[in-house]
Amino acid sequence: MRDKWVAVLALTAMLAGCGTAASRPAAQATGPAATRAPAGSRAAAVTLAEAEREHILGALRETGWVVAGPKGAAARLGMKRSTLQEKMRKLGISRPQ
Repeated sequence: MRDKWVAVLALTAMLAGCGTAASRPAAQATGPAATRAPAGSRAAAVTLAEAEREHILGALRETGWVVAGPKGAAARLGMKRSTLQEKMRKLGISRPQ
């Protein structure tokens, strides 16, 4: 439960910073938007699906690829086992051999 609140607080802080940066002139903006590579740069482009895939892979690695149970990746990510399995299927994530 604590991990969920940490994620919520981090997201809240990030969103609060975005609102502050948006109200300043572009030359004074700080944070991730200010250091982002130009729009044409493919290396800096990260889609939501790519970010979600990396987040799920990180949780799976940390749990030794345990999906279910109280110490599994699904619990760590705050979702049901079946939801995680479906996301893994859609994102093409499978346990390495």
